[in-house]
Amino acid sequence: YGAEKESVDSIDADGFYEIYHRYGYDQALSRDSSSLSYVYGLDEKNWLLMLDSCQYEPENKVEGRIKESTLAWMDEQLLKAREQGIFVLPVAHHNLLAQSRMYTTQCAMDNNGEVIDLLQKYKIPLFLSGHLHVQRIRKHKAEPGVADDAYGIQEIITDAMSIPPCQYGVLQWKEDGSMEYSTESVDVSVWAKRTEQENTDLLDFVGWSEHYIQKLIADQIGGVVHNVGSDVKRSMAVTYADVY
Repeated sequence: YGAEKESVDSIDADGFYEIYHRYGYDQALSRDSSSLSYVYGLDEKNWLLMLDSCQYEPENKVEGRIKESTLAWMDEQLLKAREQGIFVLPVAHHNLLAQSRMYTTQCAMDNNGEVIDLLQKYKIPLFLSGHLHVQRIRKHKAEPGVADDAYGIQEIITDAMSIPPCQYGVLQWKEDGSMEYSTESVDVSVWAKRTEQENTDLLDFVGWSEHYIQKLIADQIGGVVHNVGSDVKRSMAVTYADVY
């Protein structure tokens, strides 16, 4: 309210369902009784396995985890899909693999080993996630020395569109069953010129967004780093923004 901030209660699972039930849950082929996970049929031969990886009982946590009961439900759905010759693409918020040397905690699910074992039991080729906010692609290797062409589930972490360069993923299914993944950026400047916008930030969106993320990070650093001087803070902010 103005410059004042007020804490509010977090939404619970039932409240989440009430808000979003029209966007997947009402159309679900199957729902997990112990989480917000569900199966969505894209068509007769392709399913999305939408996994609730969040921990919010009895309290909210940053770390992700798939419940044991949900793993059992996943096993049932994957077996059913294999028997029917259906391709399954799992999707979750938290990461399946450790994808970053910088962010080494709170990204990969706490029990990601169990999840990997279950998905690889059914030779699932691809897993989509977010959470880390940066674009990453990695293939799971059971141990060092495994051949590059050996089977291992691959994970694509999709970037956050709200963070520069404001890109999104495009996943295409080919007629031969293969998939192709690429990223595209939201071209705000082209839209601004086409619609004759006068806002200079929109007309130079790439430049403005880079400045914006640097200022955002600088403000974050300023809140936690003290007694180093403004020049050092500024240098840290620019370096971290470039890394990010």
